[in-house]
Amino acid sequence: MLDEQLAVVLEEADDARLRSLVSETPLATHDYVEIQRHADAMTRAHLAMASTSLTSSPAGRPALEGGELELMATAERARCHRRR
Repeated sequence: MLDEQLAVVLEEADDARLRSLVSETPLATHDYVEIQRHADAMTRAHLAMASTSLTSSPAGRPALEGGELELMATAERARCHRRR
């Protein structure tokens, strides 16, 4: 469930980034900054939960499922993309 929420927020942040670039208005930029802060906070929380599950998973069971790994990779790519 949290994975889906994070994916939606990351997509919303990317859309807001594009809107702020196209419109070039202070309001669109403000909206993007606020949404991006929320996305960054959710990403940090998700990564913290994932690292906790990595250290506390029982032996013989993968700590992260494929979808979780893909979501973490997507979040990291989005974070790197914003730095450009």
